[in-house]
Amino acid sequence: MLNYRFDIGADGVSIYNGNALVRKYNTWHPEDQIQTNNGSLRVGLRIAADGRGIQLILNGNPYPVAESSANARSVVILADKDARACMQLQFCHLRSRDAVPYAKGIKIMTLGDSITVGARASNEWPAILENCAEHVPGLGKLSVNNSYSVSGLRLNTVIQNINKYSFVGQDYVLVALGVNDCQASGYLGYGVFSSNISTLAEKIKKDGAIPIFGVPYRFVTKSITGGGGEPVNMQDIPLFQQVLRERCAANGYMLAETGDSFGNNAGVPNGFSSKGFMNSWTHDNLHANTRGQLAIASAFASALSRSLCNSSPGCLTKMLVLTNSFTQANEAIAGTLQVTRRDNTVHIVGAISDGKRDSVITTLPQWARPSHSFYTLASSSAAAGGVARIEVRQSGDIVTASEYVAGRTDINISFNM
Repeated sequence: MLNYRFDIGADGVSIYNGNALVRKYNTWHPEDQIQTNNGSLRVGLRIAADGRGIQLILNGNPYPVAESSANARSVVILADKDARACMQLQFCHLRSRDAVPYAKGIKIMTLGDSITVGARASNEWPAILENCAEHVPGLGKLSVNNSYSVSGLRLNTVIQNINKYSFVGQDYVLVALGVNDCQASGYLGYGVFSSNISTLAEKIKKDGAIPIFGVPYRFVTKSITGGGGEPVNMQDIPLFQQVLRERCAANGYMLAETGDSFGNNAGVPNGFSSKGFMNSWTHDNLHANTRGQLAIASAFASALSRSLCNSSPGCLTKMLVLTNSFTQANEAIAGTLQVTRRDNTVHIVGAISDGKRDSVITTLPQWARPSHSFYTLASSSAAAGGVARIEVRQSGDIVTASEYVAGRTDINISFNM
């Protein structure tokens, strides 16, 4: 058993084992580590992945405490009377995470209008995406082709000439169209715009790529900002935005919400400088400046990352309690016997010793019990032939078979629920 206490002094955080100083972390103003707006202190204890290290967490700041040759089985928190009155235990669990997906290089075709070609801006978002998004989770080296983007391009024009477009060899096609469709027809054209979304998406999919549609960001009138140009039919852009969202939701197409990347000061009253330029996100109430281009690039980078990074599925893990005189074996290498369930796959791993044949080693929790009983083999240092049968029952009991001999037995069992 290890007993530790921590002390926050004038020059740092000290960790003591009894009265013996174990570790000290020197820092200026260490009292800042325990100051919070609500007056409470969050203290956490984290067990290392190998089960043999302990880390103290003070308001989110980690302080390694100790490493041991044995696995940590339990943590006891001692508090005096005053501390117990206001102490809350939030959670305590074992956690297992999936490995981070490998980032791979991808080929991208962009399809947009004057905003996408960088009109009135020194940087266009496809170039920013290609040069800056490589470090976003899931994204490797990006190759972006912006040759299909043309100033004034409408989605309807693309559909009328759909046979002239080829997306073969591309991994993704990023579509940033709709502003010119709205300005050309207003609300009367939203029905055609809706059907054109599906037509383009199916063409992209047929060519072997994945479509991602960017929702046009909001633009405002000259009367609001005090400068710039006067966008046409701007009052109808929310209708085109919603049609795009609904069509993509109905068909499973991915969306990049560009407006989410723009700040609240997009289109604020008196947003233009004395020279007539908007200081926030656009130059003329419509065309994105460098800030706006960065915002669009970040929205598409986020959508790409969501597509390429598989979310970690829920995972349950529990250390198993041994019964009938069985003990942990070779704990420093094999760890403690534990069970993990990720999705519908259960994995039991660890090593045991002692005990006897035809006996229950441990019992699985309800969420890890198989639908039918089965036998499996375990490596044994004592049994004849070096193997012993292990039975996993519907009840959750893990039982030794008749040939079991007390000695180190390594258990490594996987099955699907």
